[in-house]
Amino acid sequence: MEQHQSIEKTIIREVLEETGITSKVNGIIAVGDMPRDVHNVYLVFLMDYVEGDPQPDNVEVDGAGFYSLEEINSMNVAELTRELARIAFEQPSHGLKANPVNMVSLPTYGLYGIQSLV
Repeated sequence: MEQHQSIEKTIIREVLEETGITSKVNGIIAVGDMPRDVHNVYLVFLMDYVEGDPQPDNVEVDGAGFYSLEEINSMNVAELTRELARIAFEQPSHGLKANPVNMVSLPTYGLYGIQSLV
């Protein structure tokens, strides 16, 4: 993340830079925790496709495309990638959604939460 850049703008920028795809954030569908020497925390976003042809940047991404869950399961991808794809395809919820309330005292503050349980 860049300083003073919201998490939504960050993820949209990263997806574009790494895959050539313009996208829109739909919600957060998973949080991952990987404590190691360098502790990694993952926020996994459900994204909507806007435009572009998938093209890997060949630095952080070595392949890009649109695949079904069955295709992903037959590919040589990391177990974490396979599990996150399963969650994205199979979960009925759109997860945590951005709260549209803008707090005057904290203008760049972002909050995600459940929109409705019914």
